[in-house]
Amino acid sequence: MSFLHEPQIIIDVNRINEKFGYTTIIETGTHTGESTTFLADRFEKVYTCEVYDKYFLKYDEVFKNYTNIKICNLSNNLPINEYLY
Repeated sequence: MSFLHEPQIIIDVNRINEKFGYTTIIETGTHTGESTTFLADRFEKVYTCEVYDKYFLKYDEVFKNYTNIKICNLSNNLPINEYLY
């Protein structure tokens, strides 16, 4: 389930972003993509990691118009540095 169903998490993300001014965030598990687009509206760069090929291929297409989203086909225990741009 997307964290968008948890109002406190939304408040916390907004508060952390305002306080620290982070420009990049890494999300592990793309799921439905709702959280990814939420984050894309708040950060300059969003990296989302998806381990399942069928979801990776689906969301690679869905996010193609978002210039600040990079979907990575890897699990969260593999190095992401090769995907960073």
